Amino acid sequence: MKINKLFASASILAMLPMAASAATLTINLDQQATGGGTIDLTAEGSLDWMSLGDGTNTGFVAQKAGADFIQTVTVVNLDGISTDWVGDDFGGGPWASTWSTDGDSAGQTGLVGSLEAKSGSVDADKVGLTFDVNVATASDYQLILYGTSFRSFYQLTATLDGTDYLSDVGTQNSESVFTIDFTTTAANETLSILYAQTGDGGGSADNVGISAITLAAVPEPSSTALLGLGGLALIMRRRK
Repeated sequence: MKINKLFASASILAMLPMAASAATLTINLDQQATGGGTIDLTAEGSLDWMSLGDGTNTGFVAQKAGADFIQTVTVVNLDGISTDWVGDDFGGGPWASTWSTDGDSAGQTGLVGSLEAKSGSVDADKVGLTFDVNVATASDYQLILYGTSFRSFYQLTATLDGTDYLSDVGTQNSESVFTIDFTTTAANETLSILYAQTGDGGGSADNVGISAITLAAVPEPSSTALLGLGGLALIMRRRK
């Protein structure tokens, strides 16, 4: 009887988050000095990941895993003044990339280069990179964006269910890890990301860039509680 009650409680707990859930989002900014190290994208992105740029002045590479949770990353002009464009490490441009399965996705563990939005030499110039994330299933997710900044102050804005969420403002000449935890309540709900300059730190060719993006599913608390109660029930059964 006690075991049956435990399983009944677990079932109730599993249903509670579904009744009380709402679209939510939090952003954490971990700012590092440039040259922040190597990241294992295959470990960070359990659903998918993208690596942008080849670290040279002449080319651009987009490597990805299998899914299509992001279709395009494009540059946006935020002030109407900028002579803005997108490139990789000051090379080529303008770029607006549509992701495909081209590239060597197997064994990709490091970040080399970035997709950059660059403004002109006027301090008032502001540019950014924007993209949409579409997830097929209502659930809890974690998006990680590995960003770069050169002579630019920056901020990340995430929009979910019509609400804007802002990160802290970062300083120029740094690498940043934005961890975005969000919950969707409907299938195919869209999360919109804008990673952009808030100010020019001086000089020319100031830019913000994205080196990689990963997406992972986060287990729901209800599932964890259900597994825990199930294990407790088995222990009690063995003791009897």
